[in-house]
Amino acid sequence: MFFGGAFNFFKTTTGSSVALKNMAEKKAFVLRVNPDILKDLEQWAADEFRSTNGQIEYLLQQAVNARKKNQKKSGKKDE
Repeated sequence: MFFGGAFNFFKTTTGSSVALKNMAEKKAFVLRVNPDILKDLEQWAADEFRSTNGQIEYLLQQAVNARKKNQKKSGKKDE
């Protein structure tokens, strides 16, 4: 199971200073989302023992990976 970049980094790296550097490299941005969707995401995250932010990042990573896999199959390049 994939748990997102930061989790894998903590899991495989021993030195907290290196792990903290990786977390600092993440970009923050504001996301506007429908309150009903947010409520569902919060529950889904709790069910999978993730933060809401971690769940959103996980879902985005899954979508990006699926897109790359589909593009690879069809021979298309990312534009």
